[in-house]
Amino acid sequence: MTWASRAAMLVIIAGLATAANLLGPAPAQASCVQPPLTSPHQFTGTVTRVGNAGRTATVHTDDGRTVTVLGSEADRPNAATTVDRTYQVGVKYEFHPLNDSSPYQDNACTATHPIGARSPDPNGPPAVDGGDAGSGAPSTSLVLGITAAVILLTSAGLWLLRRRTNASAAGHRDEPNAAGP
Repeated sequence: MTWASRAAMLVIIAGLATAANLLGPAPAQASCVQPPLTSPHQFTGTVTRVGNAGRTATVHTDDGRTVTVLGSEADRPNAATTVDRTYQVGVKYEFHPLNDSSPYQDNACTATHPIGARSPDPNGPPAVDGGDAGSGAPSTSLVLGITAAVILLTSAGLWLLRRRTNASAAGHRDEPNAAGP
């Protein structure tokens, strides 16, 4: 097996793995009931500080109160639950907590969601949001699209290289021997 065959096999395996990943089921929120839970205690406010890996937020509400919102029951740094919600400083949210007083209990199953653009400074311009939910990271679709394009271009390049190598080898076999019979 030549190096080109091995490279082509590697590209095919990588392409199949990517296709299986893209066509497979999306991550599920199996712990949540659909649709998200709305709350009779909803309020809006801007997160001014976060703790516990972004799962505990200090919020300045639109009605002037300062409250605490707990987005997880996990309170240790390396602990997590399947329904943890995280918050970003400077983002305004519509909160749908499970209880009626601070500290409010919230999780990924409630209808809590960001409102408008992220702005770390309430008096400054809003930040442009081009990634996942205010995290600043590129979206999963973008990463998968770039990965698929790289695999496709690599496959096409290897196919052309192999075709050229085979054509070149075939051309040398068909040439008459210069030394004669």
